[in-house]
Amino acid sequence: MGNGNVGEAVEQNKNIVGSAVVYVRLDLDTVQKMFLKGTSSFGSADIVEIYPFSSTMMLSRLELFEKQAEITKNCRGDANIQYAWLASSKGELSTMMKCGLGHCGISTSKCTHGFGVHLAAATFPFASASHCDIDENGVRHLVFCRVIMGNMELLRPGTRQFRPSSSDYDSGVDDIHNPRYYIVWNMNTNTHICPEYVVSFKVSSATEGLLLGSKTKNNIFGVNSASRSPKILSRSESSTVDTGIASGSRRGPTSPSMPFPVLIDALKNKVSAKDMEVINMHYLQFRAKRMTRDDFAKKLRLIVRDDALLRATIVGLQSKMPPQPSRVIKTEPY
Repeated sequence: MGNGNVGEAVEQNKNIVGSAVVYVRLDLDTVQKMFLKGTSSFGSADIVEIYPFSSTMMLSRLELFEKQAEITKNCRGDANIQYAWLASSKGELSTMMKCGLGHCGISTSKCTHGFGVHLAAATFPFASASHCDIDENGVRHLVFCRVIMGNMELLRPGTRQFRPSSSDYDSGVDDIHNPRYYIVWNMNTNTHICPEYVVSFKVSSATEGLLLGSKTKNNIFGVNSASRSPKILSRSESSTVDTGIASGSRRGPTSPSMPFPVLIDALKNKVSAKDMEVINMHYLQFRAKRMTRDDFAKKLRLIVRDDALLRATIVGLQSKMPPQPSRVIKTEPY
C-alpha cells in the first residue's frame, strides 16, 4: 500500500459504533506510512526504528483509557478519539514506559496554546518533530498515540490556560475545524492519552534546518550569515519580500525577491479558510501602512502556527523562481 493510501488505511481502521466513530489501534505498517507521508513534504526522514509501546503496566493503562473513553462517550455522546504524535526524548520514553505519561515533566517551551500536553494531529508529525530532543546518536523520537478529546475548545496562541474554561469542554485545539495541535490538560494525561508506538528517526541536514528554524525567533523568511533584522518590506517600500536564505557566504542573498501576494497565494491551500481571511486582513493593513513589517511577520507566524511550514513554503517557491541578481522593485501603493 503506497503512501497516498494512508488516509484510506486510517478509514479502514475505524469502527463505526452507532453514530460515533472509534479509532482503533493501528498496525505498525500503517503508522510507518502515516509518518513518512506526513513528513514527505518537508524533506527526508529516515526511520531508525519503530516498535510498539509496551511495558508491564501497558495492559492496565489500556483498560483505563478504554474506560475513560466509555465515560466520555456517555457524557458527551462521542469520546472523539483521535490519532496524534507526541514529541519525546530518549529519557522521557523510559520514564513513560515505567511510570506513565503523567510522570514526565512538561516543558513550558512546548506549551504554545496553554499549559498542557501538546500533540500534533496524525497528518502533521513534523509539527511535533520540531520539538523533539535529539539523543547522542542524532536520533529523534515521536510517540504515536490515541487521544480522547471529547468536547474541544479553541485555544489562542500564548494563552496561559491550564484547565477547561468550563465543564462543557474536555480539551483544546489550535483550530476547531482543522486542528494541527491537540492539547490535553495535565490532569488528564494518564487517562486521555494512550501511547501505542515509538518512531525513532533521523532527518537530513536540509530538514534539520527547517526543524531548527521552527524553534527559533530568527526571521522565518530567511536571513544571510550576518545577523540582522528581517528584510521584509511593506507595500509602500516594495512589492516584494527578500527571500535570501542563510548560508555560509558573506555575500547578500542572490535569490529573487518574492512578491507578498505570491507567498499568500501559496499558503491558501495550507491553512484554513478562516486563517486566510485573517492573513488577508492583516496584509491590507500592512499595505495601508497601519502595521509595521515586524508586526506583520509576527502575526503571520502566529496565524500559520508552524514556522517550519512557512519556511518550507518559501523555500519551495524560491526553487521555482529563476535566479537573478538580488534587487528590490519599487512600486507605489495601490
